[in-house]
Amino acid sequence: MDCEAFRIWMDQAGAESVEPMPPALRQHGDTCVDCQSWQQAEAAWRRLFAAVPQASLTHSLWPGVRARLAAHAAPVASLSDELTALGRLLVPALALLVLSLAGVGWWSGPDTQPTPIDTSTFLVANPSAELAFLSQDPDTILQQWGGRETP
Repeated sequence: MDCEAFRIWMDQAGAESVEPMPPALRQHGDTCVDCQSWQQAEAAWRRLFAAVPQASLTHSLWPGVRARLAAHAAPVASLSDELTALGRLLVPALALLVLSLAGVGWWSGPDTQPTPIDTSTFLVANPSAELAFLSQDPDTILQQWGGRETP
């Protein structure tokens, strides 16, 4: 047997052992100086903890805790107060965001401005073909869309 197995058995057995110690562990505990000193230290700790009085409450603490929590409960604010408080938090954050984006734009300089896009060529590639439906008869458009002549 080794010291580790002896200590594991002692920890599992607890203060009052119900089952007898196996003979191999008992022989190891009687011959090993480290295990004997460990066993004496454990016995000293058990005596120390046994001398400590048990803690017991004479009354319940829960009513006092509930009273203090009720005394410090925040009053329910109205919606306008909540929105005002939210605005006080969000307005500085939004201002900081705008200023930081403006700073980025200022530091990048005027040389990096994008070239303007000609929207007439962007939106309509071929005006004669794509806007041809404007010159058609409304009934023809409805027939093409609906797929039949009579409703």
